[in-house]
Amino acid sequence: MVRKHHTPPTYTKTLNAKQFRVSLDLFDRVIVVKVDGASNEQVSAVRKDLGDLGILMMCKRSCILAGLEDYIQENKEKDTTQYKAEMLATLPNYLKGEVGIIVTNMSIEQVDLILSSHTLHKRVNKGKKTRVDIMVKKQCTEVEPSKTFRFASVNISTRVVRGRIEILEDTLLCKKRDVITADMYHVLELLNMKPETCAIEMLQIFEPGLSYAVKDMMPLVESRVEEAIYEFLCFGLGAGQFTYIEKISIPDSDTDSEDLFDFGDDADIFGLFD
Repeated sequence: MVRKHHTPPTYTKTLNAKQFRVSLDLFDRVIVVKVDGASNEQVSAVRKDLGDLGILMMCKRSCILAGLEDYIQENKEKDTTQYKAEMLATLPNYLKGEVGIIVTNMSIEQVDLILSSHTLHKRVNKGKKTRVDIMVKKQCTEVEPSKTFRFASVNISTRVVRGRIEILEDTLLCKKRDVITADMYHVLELLNMKPETCAIEMLQIFEPGLSYAVKDMMPLVESRVEEAIYEFLCFGLGAGQFTYIEKISIPDSDTDSEDLFDFGDDADIFGLFD
């Protein structure tokens, strides 16, 4: 019998670290995404849609940190990549739980469209805790009268109308974090209800000199002038595409404020408003 030789784990980790390191050179936008509960099919579909314009990393935290450290050490002193390196130094703070990383130059709108197009709805398995409140709506169902006892077992009021079961009122089947019993599961199955959403969601976005969370976003700019200045200061990385933002954090540096806003004699700031 021939013994199969498996790929050493250290080799895979090194390969993933190098892949992430190279992606940071190719792309400027780094997005931390929540992948809790995401299926392999979802991940594969997102990777396919990103194509050559981005990469979705789903590897161990140690691989990300290894590739990140290599990039920061090489680029922290360079004028063209200093802000990006300093901002990415905070990336490990967001690598908690089941997360992945998308590295791309696509706009946020494009990435959001890709992720939302691969959202799945699923039924909660018996014995598992639900992540959401599950409400059974008042409705006329296609369920036969012989299944009335299923609804009665979970205290859902029903009646039979024209050979079908009608639910008389909205009923809370279970609350968030409740365990799904066998009776609850059967009712969900009869109504073909898939209450839980399984999606890959954006959590935190990094760009050179800029980091912001996706949740609880607030208006970024309120005038065309503010938007133009913002886009200029972000080095034309498409910042004008973003409508909302939670916070802006500029990395600490010894750069003098006058030097920071010194665009040079050839800079045509006012040309932005033409």
